[in-house]
Amino acid sequence: MNFYLCRKEIRDNFTDNDMKFLCELSSIARKHNAQDIHDRVGYEVLGPMLLGYTQWLHREAVNRNARMIVFLAREGLILKRAYEYLYGNSSIKTIYINVSRVSACRASMVYTKNFDDMLHLFSNSLLQKDKTMREFFSVIGIGESIYDDYPGLSQKLSDVDDRDRLYDFIIRRGMTYFYNQNILLK
Repeated sequence: MNFYLCRKEIRDNFTDNDMKFLCELSSIARKHNAQDIHDRVGYEVLGPMLLGYTQWLHREAVNRNARMIVFLAREGLILKRAYEYLYGNSSIKTIYINVSRVSACRASMVYTKNFDDMLHLFSNSLLQKDKTMREFFSVIGIGESIYDDYPGLSQKLSDVDDRDRLYDFIIRRGMTYFYNQNILLK
């Protein structure tokens, strides 16, 4: 086995399923004679990262008494496969939905209660703090005809002072759109 990336104290916390998963990755790497750096990174770095993420996800699902985990399009497929490989006997069901994160976030706007909820929903890769208001409106799916009268379209999102006013503006102008997105995904 090729576990030189894992310290002994980390390896000792792996379950039998975890070790089987990592052994399989290592075996695949050897079968394909993974000399290419991209292959080696996939098998020897991303594999253990995938294992760690899957373990965290399972703990969260158990702690929250989840009955189902929904994996979203593209990278969700490999995450679902890893989860099922490790926890396939779990009572927690898994499904894969071919829908983008942007669509899911827009559909979830109906559940936000304030501007910070909205920002959290679109955080990370979908929305950086240096976006302008015009870019922000585009990300959340509100068309120019709806927001063209909003003052400060070139203002940076991080510079917004009156978040409550902005949230009310967005909800007033976009709720029908968000509601329709929500219905489509149900």
